[in-house]
Amino acid sequence: MSDAQIQELDAEQRDWLRSPASLTQRLKQRSDHFQVRLQSLQPLTLAQSAQRWLGLPAEVTERTVILEADDKPCIFAKSVWAGQQHPFASLGEQPLGERLFNDSRWQRGDILLTQINGKELGLAAQPLWARCSPFYHAQQWPVWVMEAFLPAVFSLSREQDEGKI
Repeated sequence: MSDAQIQELDAEQRDWLRSPASLTQRLKQRSDHFQVRLQSLQPLTLAQSAQRWLGLPAEVTERTVILEADDKPCIFAKSVWAGQQHPFASLGEQPLGERLFNDSRWQRGDILLTQINGKELGLAAQPLWARCSPFYHAQQWPVWVMEAFLPAVFSLSREQDEGKI
């Protein structure tokens, strides 16, 4: 992702993409109703190249959710962690972000930005901005989180900001 591509975005969009803060918290602050919709929770076996790149063992769990604000789908998120007995496996429709950001033992790594086609995620074919980052804990394998920004998240921001003036 080039800086030129990121600079083409408006300031609000850049802020959403680059902010290291919790998207869960931000969506809660900018809406009257926040909800996590669990799409899937499944075991996966990673290829050796993915194991090396992610720093995870072969057997992992993948969780896919949609974060909604005021009944609008705003964020498509996938998270991956080691094994199937991880404490996060029982989250259900609770936000992972609250666990990660409310426990100081978890530290976010670098945020990688990219643009993807929603079709790759099983969504409508449209360009979407996405980010991916690891969360590190001294006594556990990393947890990787990928967040794709759906169009409603940016209009939600503008609507909420305009309503507060």
